[in-house]
Amino acid sequence: MDNDVICGEIKIDKSILRQIIKDELYKLTSDIDNNILNSNVVDNEDKSTIKCINYSSNIENKNFDSDDDSIQCLINNLVNKHSQFFDKGDENMSIKEFIVKIVDKLVKLTDNYRFEIKNRKQENEDLINKIDNCDSHIEYLQKELNDEKTNLSVLVDKNNKLEKKCAGLNYDKSKLTDQVEKLEIELNNTCKEVKQIFNSIQKIDSKYIDELKPYIRLNKLEPFIVSSAINIDALDKIWRVAKLAAKNNEPETSEIIRKYFEYMVKLFNEAKNEKVVTIDEVNEGDFYNIHDFECIDPDKSYGGVINKVYLPGFINNYNNKRIEKSLVDIKEN
Repeated sequence: MDNDVICGEIKIDKSILRQIIKDELYKLTSDIDNNILNSNVVDNEDKSTIKCINYSSNIENKNFDSDDDSIQCLINNLVNKHSQFFDKGDENMSIKEFIVKIVDKLVKLTDNYRFEIKNRKQENEDLINKIDNCDSHIEYLQKELNDEKTNLSVLVDKNNKLEKKCAGLNYDKSKLTDQVEKLEIELNNTCKEVKQIFNSIQKIDSKYIDELKPYIRLNKLEPFIVSSAINIDALDKIWRVAKLAAKNNEPETSEIIRKYFEYMVKLFNEAKNEKVVTIDEVNEGDFYNIHDFECIDPDKSYGGVINKVYLPGFINNYNNKRIEKSLVDIKEN
């Protein structure tokens, strides 16, 4: 069988290799020993050879290495000191070559394993470094992840608070929107009503306008409203002009000015945010008295019940003082 094939089939195990070398060397040394004894020649060099041969019996108990000095000593002595025995025939030469090839193969395999082990160690170190780097990177990423989770948690809490606040603001907005809509309706109605009053005042007889002009701005709507409800004196002037129209027997004009007066009292109280002025509640059939009422006909006696109400009087609630008496007509008893 080819030597390479034989060596290729050997599994590199120390106990097996020791056994192979021991067996091969034992065969070889047995032949050498027999030749030496047959020649009856034992000199100093032969003693050295015999010493190496005897030492070969202890190979099994040694820790094998291809660089072992004992194996090198054994092989060198066998081959170099007694080469005459190997050269006698082809068979001995084949044994010699076989042993040398085994040793060469073992040395080469050992060197290859050493080189491979060295490379594997380096590869392992490289992998360990890579693993360490990966661990460091993972630790860094984990820290970043934890920081982001913390930041996210803070943002989520903040978002929840903002959503809650936004919901509250939306609720307030809804309420304010309802109020604005109501105020717009009220304002539109007010504007409509005050425009009607303003336009109607512009159409009354000029003598009554002349009575109002010193106190009331009649040229534009906004000044008209402000000047009409600016104070109690302005309200009193409007009331007196309405009384004048009633006494002049101009009921339509008196009614227009009366509505103007009542509306401005309403605006005046709203501006003060309290009921400063109170208009009398007078009804037909109420008993007449000189403290609260004034009869439109001065010739009638001071007794009886109210027959007609021309213009209600009003009181200043700050001092509970009557500003004007109600203008009425009475039915005498």
